Amino acid sequence: MLDLFFFLLSSLMVYSLLVCVYSALLYGVIFVVKKILANHLSVRASYFSWYALLLSFPLAGGSWNDPLKLALYGSLSSGFRVQLICKTIILLWVIAVAIQLLPTFTSSRSLKRAGKCLPAFKDSSNLLAKAEDVLGLKTRRIRVQIADFIPSPISFGVITKTILLPADYEDRYTEKELYTLLLHELTHIKNHDTIKLFLISYGECFFWTLRPLAKYFRRDTELFCDNQVLGLGVANQVSYGELLVKECSGEGSLKGLAFSDSYLTLKYRIDGLFKYQPERNKITCWAAVIILIPLLALVYSYFQPASWLTLDSEYNTKFEVRVEHYDPLYDEVIWTDATDLLLTPQTIVDGEFVEKSSSALEQSAEYEQLQEAFEVVDNELVIDTRALKEVLQPLLELEYPITHVIFRSPNIMIDTCRAPIERFKGQTSSAKDYVVEIKTLTDMKEKDGLYRIPLENRGFEENLYLFIARFL
Repeated sequence: MLDLFFFLLSSLMVYSLLVCVYSALLYGVIFVVKKILANHLSVRASYFSWYALLLSFPLAGGSWNDPLKLALYGSLSSGFRVQLICKTIILLWVIAVAIQLLPTFTSSRSLKRAGKCLPAFKDSSNLLAKAEDVLGLKTRRIRVQIADFIPSPISFGVITKTILLPADYEDRYTEKELYTLLLHELTHIKNHDTIKLFLISYGECFFWTLRPLAKYFRRDTELFCDNQVLGLGVANQVSYGELLVKECSGEGSLKGLAFSDSYLTLKYRIDGLFKYQPERNKITCWAAVIILIPLLALVYSYFQPASWLTLDSEYNTKFEVRVEHYDPLYDEVIWTDATDLLLTPQTIVDGEFVEKSSSALEQSAEYEQLQEAFEVVDNELVIDTRALKEVLQPLLELEYPITHVIFRSPNIMIDTCRAPIERFKGQTSSAKDYVVEIKTLTDMKEKDGLYRIPLENRGFEENLYLFIARFL
């Protein structure tokens, strides 16, 4: 179980590192394209271009990464010293992730607790309802509260969206400025930016290249939101820019989308204000394509699992019949393929014994009779006990008769040449076994002589390995 745990951690670590590499490369492409098309790329296009980074997830799961993955997986089944080094690296990576996750988690929890006791926004002019009507938002899961620990309005939340206003908002803002600020934060909520920020804040703990890229994404998110608010006609570029300068502050520690949270983004956003061009409030075709491409890539990745672990197409459709019998040579009970016992697995060619091919064995009359003794009907293995006893009769008459019959269905096939996963499975293939006592078959008293066994679906362990093979 401990080996499986380290294998899962190593899979996650390798996948995370590959995502980091691919996201860095993709950002390089995005950066170059933005430089080339600087005068032609709209604010909306710049914002949606960030969705291209989602391609790093299916790219990291692609089968072309198998050699790198297998090198690490193989080291986990190597000598003790190599295993120790690899497991130490994995543990250090886990510690590094935990150190980054802890402040993010505690910050979210503290903010959630604080939100329960913060005073509500006194909306005497009904500004919130007006802003929600303009943007077409429902009010049920949006709340506005007052906090004395924030320098500027901020929005956050996944299920219940929250907008925090500074404690001195009544003295600090005019009614028009407050309305503009509410529109800005509600636009973030409408664009689901608070959810995206939540996912990024946790994702960057695993995918470290997202940490330096997050500030650029936040910058384009703010500029896109500014552009949308200007399009509503509540403020012109000058008054909106003055409000930005008024709210400018050092970047706070609170995880959320602040109206103006850093001097670093101020120049970029003001430049964007004076390059403002009205846009249609619809997703452009190319932006929709950017969103669709990662989804298609994930679907492709799902149906193209890693080459070292694949599904067997004959699972629960074709069965290998084995029998349990006593072996006098080794003085023990063993399992043997029924076909090997019924037939001579060797033939004489040019005076020498030669092993028969599997196709030659499958073409024999005994093999065909054995396969005709059972079939799969409505997810049940239906055994014709009379036909099975007839074909196994020569074995039943031996001095060491068989005691059990096993019907084995191939489940997962593993490449033994390159796949260290066999180290964790203890075998080179996975199979489902259905064991029947020969006495049960002999004593069968049903009129139709049929014995039914419900077939099982793939279990948790098999599905876990298949998930790793597809995405990790």
